[in-house]
Amino acid sequence: MSSAIIKIELYQPCAQYRNPFTFYYAQSYPLPPRSTVIGMIKNLLGKFDLNENLEFVICGKYGSVFNHYSSFIKGREILFEPSGLMILQERRGKKIKEPLFISQRTPLYQQELQDVHLEIFVKSSEELINEILAKLQNLNKLLTLGRGSDIVFIRRMLMINKEKVKEVEVKDKLMVRGTNILVPAKYFEKINFQRATMFWMAREIDYKDGNNYLYSIFSTDRTTARRNVSFEKVYYLEEGGHILKEGSKLRVEYYEEDGRLKLPLFWW
Repeated sequence: MSSAIIKIELYQPCAQYRNPFTFYYAQSYPLPPRSTVIGMIKNLLGKFDLNENLEFVICGKYGSVFNHYSSFIKGREILFEPSGLMILQERRGKKIKEPLFISQRTPLYQQELQDVHLEIFVKSSEELINEILAKLQNLNKLLTLGRGSDIVFIRRMLMINKEKVKEVEVKDKLMVRGTNILVPAKYFEKINFQRATMFWMAREIDYKDGNNYLYSIFSTDRTTARRNVSFEKVYYLEEGGHILKEGSKLRVEYYEEDGRLKLPLFWW
């Protein structure tokens, strides 16, 4: 089955792509991980078994970073008992009652990106790409990327002609023009670590009840539902020239725009 590529240009006034490895403050990744992007596509299509059928190139920029002070309160069932307010919690598959302590609402700094411009390349079968394109052209719901309140505005959608994607052998300097990009570790092994930041990012997040995919882990009995996550080492590469390690070569696809090679396509 032949493949196709679509380029989606998105804008978000503000967004947070939460780094789950931060606890004392809620750090945002500089760009959305694969799991966040594929979550948006799954929500768009209403299909949740697409993990191996889609590949992405994730790049973009943001204008500034804003930190605000917020209280994080987990959703719990509150019971009105004679002795006072109680919460019903689940521990090791058993539901227990505990007193509700207001002081448990710990305030934390939450990092938020402002003025976010994203370019996301999506590669899959022609059938699935055409289905994504049709849904994007006739939206029947608000799209979000990051938190449930981080609304996405679609600026442009473009089917990529295969002639615009060229495989190039890079011998000395890898050029990234006009944007920043996420690079999975399998590509990055031959590039020097100049101006790059390493993150552990989620590749896939699935919610399952047995063999059945779920929209959310809260959509069924949590004693049988499972949240499956796989993480991957990814580098955040800022625009500019990045020197390859001495004596190394890198074969990579480049996206051609206005007659010149603009962006290396690091599929993830």
